[in-house]
Amino acid sequence: MSTESSNIPPNLRRILNRFAMLIASPKATKWEGVSEEEISTLLADCMNASKTDIEIANALFSKIANRLEELESKLKYKFGTEFKKATEPWRRISIEHLKKDTGAPLTDAFPTEEVKNAVKQRLQKWFTANQGTIASGIKSKDLLTLPELQEAMNAEKKDIRNAIRASRMFFVIGPDHQKYYPAFFADSSLYFRKCLEKVCKKLTAVPAEVKYGFFTTSIHCLGDQTPVEALNAGKLREIMEIAGDIL
Repeated sequence: MSTESSNIPPNLRRILNRFAMLIASPKATKWEGVSEEEISTLLADCMNASKTDIEIANALFSKIANRLEELESKLKYKFGTEFKKATEPWRRISIEHLKKDTGAPLTDAFPTEEVKNAVKQRLQKWFTANQGTIASGIKSKDLLTLPELQEAMNAEKKDIRNAIRASRMFFVIGPDHQKYYPAFFADSSLYFRKCLEKVCKKLTAVPAEVKYGFFTTSIHCLGDQTPVEALNAGKLREIMEIAGDIL
């Protein structure tokens, strides 16, 4: 064993070896996907690794994904587009996030309807804000009553209701069964509010609790920013792409 190899932490070496075995397996090389059990084993190894090991592995896998994209564009490999579509949601969510949910449906190389629905369900579950989160938001004034939002926005009640009907805004139901509105709608920047409305309309069919969780959850591919923070940084295109994955 070389000196460099011996310096690799055991858990990190186990993750890399497991990943190498997956991509070299007969099913993977024939584009037949890998089994749920194989994926679960890889994620179980991640669960036993340190945060540093996970970060190193994730950085390495990201580099591999980037090189594969370069090869796709150069070689125009006939399965490149389909493979990218199938794996895109999982490229955006780091292994550190995936290890929290060992049921991630990474079993097919191609985006079948079953896989697409499974991806959507996993992402919606991941983003859904629970009543504890909503109660905390109410207490911290990140969620406002209608009169509070009217005052913050300097808006008429009918304007807010019209925006709700047009899916440009939304509300969540609190533990007291009352309606509460995200305070980020009161941002004074016209550009931010217009961008926010576009994302809200994109998510029209998504439950309000999922929308609120989405806007307030840090996402790895946004530099660990929430979509609200990322919108302020001008990342509308990236956020619209991620929003499309949970529809």
